[in-house]
Amino acid sequence: MNIKRKIESVFNIQQGEGLATVLLLIHSFLIGVTLAFYFAPANALFVREFGIKLLPHAYIASGIIGYITGYIYTRLQRKYDLSKIFTGALVFLLMLVTSILIGFKFTATKEITFLFFACLATVFSLSYLEFWGLALRMFNLRQGKRLFGLLSSGDIVSSIIGYISIPFIIPMLHDITDLLYIAVIGMLCSLVLLRIIIKKFPENLTISKTATTIVRPQPLPFSTLFKEKYFVLIFSVAALSMIAAYFTDYFFLSLTRIRFETKEELTKFIGLFFAMVKVVELIMSLISGRLLKQYGMKLGITLLPILIGGILLLAGFSGLAFGVTSSLFFIFISFNKLIERSVRKAIDGASFRILYQPLAPERQLDVQAKVDGIIANLAIILAGIVLLIFSVIPGATLVHLAFIFIVMVLFWFRRSFALYENYRVMLRTTLEDRSGTMKPIKSIHHVQEFLIDFMNKSNGQVTAIVQKLYNKLFPLSQKPLNLTNGYKTENEIKGTKGTSENLLTLAKSSSSSDREKAALLIGEGGRFQSSRIVHELLEDEFPNVKKAALVTAGKLRRSEFWHYLMEDLSSTMYGDSAASALCMAGLPVLPELERHFSRTGQSRSTLTRIVGILRSIGGKASIQCLRTKLSHQDKEVRHEVLNALAELGYHADKSEYLLLKQALEEEIENMVWTLATLEDLKKFPHVENLLTALRWEYTKKKERLYAILSLMYDSKTIGYIREIMENGSNSSRVYALEIIDISVSPELKLLLLPILEDLPPHECISALDLFFPQEQLSRNERLINIVFKDHSTVSRWTKACVLQLFGIIREIEFIDVLMAFTVSNDKLLSETAAASLWKIAPQKLEQQFKENQQLFNSRLLEKVKLASSEGNLMLFYDVVSFLKKTEYFNNVSESDIVDIAELTREIELSSSKTVVFKAENIEFCYWVISGEINSKNKNGISKVYTTGEFIGNILDNINNYENHQYYSVDSSRLLQINKYELYEPIINHIGIARSFIKIEIEEYS
Repeated sequence: MNIKRKIESVFNIQQGEGLATVLLLIHSFLIGVTLAFYFAPANALFVREFGIKLLPHAYIASGIIGYITGYIYTRLQRKYDLSKIFTGALVFLLMLVTSILIGFKFTATKEITFLFFACLATVFSLSYLEFWGLALRMFNLRQGKRLFGLLSSGDIVSSIIGYISIPFIIPMLHDITDLLYIAVIGMLCSLVLLRIIIKKFPENLTISKTATTIVRPQPLPFSTLFKEKYFVLIFSVAALSMIAAYFTDYFFLSLTRIRFETKEELTKFIGLFFAMVKVVELIMSLISGRLLKQYGMKLGITLLPILIGGILLLAGFSGLAFGVTSSLFFIFISFNKLIERSVRKAIDGASFRILYQPLAPERQLDVQAKVDGIIANLAIILAGIVLLIFSVIPGATLVHLAFIFIVMVLFWFRRSFALYENYRVMLRTTLEDRSGTMKPIKSIHHVQEFLIDFMNKSNGQVTAIVQKLYNKLFPLSQKPLNLTNGYKTENEIKGTKGTSENLLTLAKSSSSSDREKAALLIGEGGRFQSSRIVHELLEDEFPNVKKAALVTAGKLRRSEFWHYLMEDLSSTMYGDSAASALCMAGLPVLPELERHFSRTGQSRSTLTRIVGILRSIGGKASIQCLRTKLSHQDKEVRHEVLNALAELGYHADKSEYLLLKQALEEEIENMVWTLATLEDLKKFPHVENLLTALRWEYTKKKERLYAILSLMYDSKTIGYIREIMENGSNSSRVYALEIIDISVSPELKLLLLPILEDLPPHECISALDLFFPQEQLSRNERLINIVFKDHSTVSRWTKACVLQLFGIIREIEFIDVLMAFTVSNDKLLSETAAASLWKIAPQKLEQQFKENQQLFNSRLLEKVKLASSEGNLMLFYDVVSFLKKTEYFNNVSESDIVDIAELTREIELSSSKTVVFKAENIEFCYWVISGEINSKNKNGISKVYTTGEFIGNILDNINNYENHQYYSVDSSRLLQINKYELYEPIINHIGIARSFIKIEIEEYS
């Protein structure tokens, strides 16, 4: 198995491609046998029998025969399954070669020799139509770029063997036409293998890879195809390429005719020369996939005309200086033939076949058949006519023809370059079409968008509940709720007149709900003289009142309130309301935000909140502010800045490109490290939580990757790519990857493609090993490596998973690491480290607490001891694990749940103790950890809450609390959280928002 994988790795064969690749390689080998033992005697016999003068006539005849067979092939392709078409093509070739062999044995006339040579184009074109038509159905575009060069190597290897063996076989034969016996055997074996492939992979020849319907070639007349520039360019480049091939052939055969006198000598030379050609071709085939992957289609399509043009220029000048019979001229012409054959087959041919891939599957084979079966043969006829005219011009020599040829090659290069540019356009058009016609899951990256989308998909009471939640989370939203389901939004403030007297009375009321109403009414009326009341309400001790006052401060848009708003940005309870208010203030608040951002000592959460405000305000001024923060020292803040700029549609300028390139490379390096970590740990026990956390890290890094790309390149194109990579079919993803291939700079493309192709981890690591080598570490080394990684690379939850795992493994080498993390300022890490250290070396933990007064005062040791006694207390890590197992959070990432767990505290209730909810103080919600809580309303209807169930309401449903009593049946433990502090985690995480929608719907129903 290891040897097999090593071979597949060497030849760039991915999982599931092995059998098809091997069968096609053998098929290619057998076709090469036929072509080698047909080609050599055909050329030698014709040149010795007829000389050079009849070469143009033979080319014309060859083109006519090829055109007729190609036309018949395309007509039959419209009516029959591909399996029958491919089989029929090989049967025809078998009959043709056999008939020529029989003709030589019975008559051996000049006519048979002429036909033998004239059928060369037909034998080659039908063989390649069958083989590459089959390959196009077996592999998609991305696979083709990797494998088409390799597949052609089978033909090359057999040709090398055939051509080298010809000089040794000829002395053993009665006549060189006996070489056709081997050609017949090769074609017969090819036919048998084709039937085996059809039996093994019937769906590839009858079923589309993107649909379940039978795909037949959909023929379009040339009059229709010529209206599209892409097809015109394909046809013209194919024609020019074929003309160049026959011009090159004419040069080569003309000079060999002069140098070799007998047909045996000429056959031996042709055999040895083309053996050398095939050796070069083999080398080129083996590296073509990597060349195309690294340098792309631009090189693949334009390389051949560049090389031929350069060599011809040297040949032309040498011919002028030394004459056409000189050895130097012969060397250049022979070298030109070598390059033309080897590069055409290995690189130019593979690239040209990729040009068909952007077409719909049912059109690929029709266009290919028109190119190889009709256009190519018409080009051969044209080449023959041009050469015939040239041959009758008095005084014309091969040197003159060489310079005419150079002019044609220049035109060929220009058309090839234009074809490449149109190929890029065609790919983008195909990508947009597929993106528009498929039905993807809408990519929603913010809770605000998620709630609007949810309301549009809901109706009735559900829409009303979600709208209430939306109003709580985004009270100052400037996004209009234009719901498509016809639901009407309503103003919640009714029945109260906003007169000065009423406002003052409400603001001075002892009821927090009255004061909240006063604050909201001031915001609705915008009374200037009421600003003093707002100042007082901003200092109110009740969260619902202060939040309402913050909302009103935003609506009034007065700079006198900005100080209050800025100070509350760092609050877990009021930060979301303060941020919403500042967003409402808009552009005038930008200078104040800039000053606040630059203040020393600001927490990361405050800085990221300011970045979010700038993103929400938008516009050129906000973008300019964000641009200045691209180089911020905190990586997590930089990530938020990148995301904000990407969402605002900003495109980086040249001065920022290097900065973004560095950020992209860092992100990819971190992703490769994550994959290496997953590979090192996957085989060990007790690592499930850690592996889940690492996969979540990888997903987040990939999101940032797209954000950076959208800043560096066309954001619309990157958006298409992301949509299809996340939600599209495998076929659609092929086009998305190809767009990356042609849009991104070569040095970044090498880094990106292994990541975006979603290669298996070990293959991705191997592909990027040259840039980001990863050391294979032992389990313990890798775990220690994780906990000491930068926070921007590894989240606190992932590190906590490692620290918790230390307590399960219980090895001495972890003690020093755990002692270091026990003094961390991060509550999650310090508690988890202390709990694990208590399991491994409790005396070390106690000693550390004695020596560290700050630790001693934190009472952490006491908490750890209680937690170690079953059922007495949950530490931070345990709270996250507990919430994850509840009904509402089982689909939410633990890394998101951390934000909620941090806000909770554990309380214990004795039997029959009532959980009191009053209209004045309804800010708390609960989860039942253990025991039972009974709820009974005024009508005597009761409900029992057990482990994991949620008690409470985040939408101020006061009547619900007033009409119910909640009491503990037995001794119970609860997790308590202030609902106003819940708003921020809900705003930040779609998964958490979805959970609370479910909670509220169940509560109201």
